[in-house]
Amino acid sequence: MRSALIALFSIIGVAFAYQTGDYLGPCTNDELNEETCYDTYGFEQCGDNGWIYQDCPIGTYCHNLSGGGVICD
Repeated sequence: MRSALIALFSIIGVAFAYQTGDYLGPCTNDELNEETCYDTYGFEQCGDNGWIYQDCPIGTYCHNLSGGGVICD
């Protein structure tokens, strides 16, 4: 029973995770083209349509760069 509940909650968690292209909200003109890590596995990028979530390639992790921007490695 316990393993069934863990599996069910894992499936629910994956269903609500952000995926590449998901809209995260509006951004201002001052933020245009900015990028920042959203979580370990991806980053958000400000474009004409607002903040959009982008996945890092499989096997890489998001890191904020000191001068701005992000890198997935």
